[in-house]
Amino acid sequence: MVNLETIFYSAKALLYGIILGLVGSFAIYKAFAKSLDFGFIWPIGAILISIVFVFIIVFIIMRFAISKVNKQNIIETIRKENV
Repeated sequence: MVNLETIFYSAKALLYGIILGLVGSFAIYKAFAKSLDFGFIWPIGAILISIVFVFIIVFIIMRFAISKVNKQNIIETIRKENV
């Protein structure tokens, strides 16, 4: 369940980040397009690199969190929270 939750969070963050990044990149292009005449280039390589590294980083963080939870005794943790 933690794996699925992590995948959903990272996919949501990537979706928002890629959309906002493309909008920002296009806004910068439009700001400079009046003085310089060149076409807008879609940063496909950068998008793919960011997707790969976001999933790698999130996977490492997920494995770290799971290892921390597995080391704890769940019943003792619940007892400590209720006291």
